[in-house]
Amino acid sequence: MATVVPPTPPQPTPQATVPTTAVTIPKPPPALLQADVGATVQGTVLAVMGGSGAKVAYRIESSLGAFLIQTSYPLAKGATIDLLVRSVQPQLQLSISTVNGNPVQQAQG
Repeated sequence: MATVVPPTPPQPTPQATVPTTAVTIPKPPPALLQADVGATVQGTVLAVMGGSGAKVAYRIESSLGAFLIQTSYPLAKGATIDLLVRSVQPQLQLSISTVNGNPVQQAQG
């Protein structure tokens, strides 16, 4: 008797990875910790510092001081960005809302 091999089930289609607009700030300046939730912090990308994995570090200059951010959202040196303050306590959470005046797609992250 012949052995019947069942067909291989279809494989799920890989999803395209959308860069997240979430921002991590390892050492936020004190003035940034005083920002209100919902506030927008404008900044300029001074340098692309590199990184490991999906997140890249960028040096940002703003009216609240200079600081490093880490994000998977690609930014170019010289870009102007708006960072939206999502929460301050218990942890500072920001997201990129615009780059060079253009709204960005908000991805979960």
